[in-house]
Amino acid sequence: TEKRPQDSEANTAHLSKIPVTILTGFLGSGKTTLLCRILEEEPGNVLVIVNDMATVNIDAELIRTRSANTIQLENGCACCVLGDNLDELLTEAGARDKAPDHIILEASGISDPVSLAQTVSNNDATVLDGIVALVDARNLASLKSNPAIAPLLMRQLDASHIVALSKTETDDDLAGWQSGIGKLAPGRPGIFLNDCDALS
Repeated sequence: TEKRPQDSEANTAHLSKIPVTILTGFLGSGKTTLLCRILEEEPGNVLVIVNDMATVNIDAELIRTRSANTIQLENGCACCVLGDNLDELLTEAGARDKAPDHIILEASGISDPVSLAQTVSNNDATVLDGIVALVDARNLASLKSNPAIAPLLMRQLDASHIVALSKTETDDDLAGWQSGIGKLAPGRPGIFLNDCDALS
């Protein structure tokens, strides 16, 4: 069937938007470890938005310049601090002379990924690429049993497109956790941070 002009325009607009990947998970789940691995290996023009620059430990050899709010990396990537208004930051990124090829948003452990995803989707400059929920396998049982935390944990898992498990040790652990995450987040593929290449 012949495409309507408005269909072609919509597809072109979608392709011109910057894809955004959201990393969500509680403190200690491995978000920063995964983020730094991506920054070390990603050759493209990537913008990373984090809640607190001080928590991101990036090898000094990778850093070209560093200020209070931004880290410029030798490979062309950049990190900046998430301020009060994510929407404004995304709009500013899209208006740059050389807009990022991709944006990675590292959410705080208590952030609602659904709210962040809505902001990304509603911004004219960006499109949601996916939500990756990171889970510390050693602390999963205690998180699930904590009535103050369990609802947010489930919200993170429910919102996710991929679940990444950290701190698993043996092959038996991997098989067991794969099954457990399958029950908590049905239909989501599960990966392990030891297999980070699966995210690239």
